[in-house]
Amino acid sequence: MRKHALAIPVLVAILVAGAVAGCAEAKKDITASLVTEEVAPGVVRIKSDGAGHDLEKKHPTYRYDMDGVFVAPDGTVWLNTSYRDTDNEANPPGGLVWALGQSGTSQFAPKHFCFPGEPDNSDSTGVTCFDPATETSTKYLAGTHVNAVAAAPDGTFWAVGADGAENGGLYHITPT
Repeated sequence: MRKHALAIPVLVAILVAGAVAGCAEAKKDITASLVTEEVAPGVVRIKSDGAGHDLEKKHPTYRYDMDGVFVAPDGTVWLNTSYRDTDNEANPPGGLVWALGQSGTSQFAPKHFCFPGEPDNSDSTGVTCFDPATETSTKYLAGTHVNAVAAAPDGTFWAVGADGAENGGLYHITPT
């Protein structure tokens, strides 16, 4: 469970980076290829995107944990997922990122996981970066309230602050 909680901010950051790359591609209407089921009036659950992403498939015991979604300015829907419980041990480390309706899935294994607050207290201040290789944590921006943290492809992290006079502050972190 701890690995999963730490991976979410990294997955979202890579999702956003992928969205930027996806903005350069021409947008196509993907809704026609979606396999759905109605779950309430005006609401459908996506079962498959018609491009090789089966959201009902088990890996091997559980379906993907849907960790985040981002809609790029061109309308491309980007998803990031991870594995659940014992499926974490049966699959490669890291999470998955893909554009809904486009073939291909990116697998990644980040070196650090950085997130606002602390593992068991996201309301605490600062940014905590965890190194899974050494199982050590480093605290950055102690005393600064942080709204969100995003990973960059180069292994650094960006954080947006929410601390009084520095509300909206932008920080760049290079984990050591």
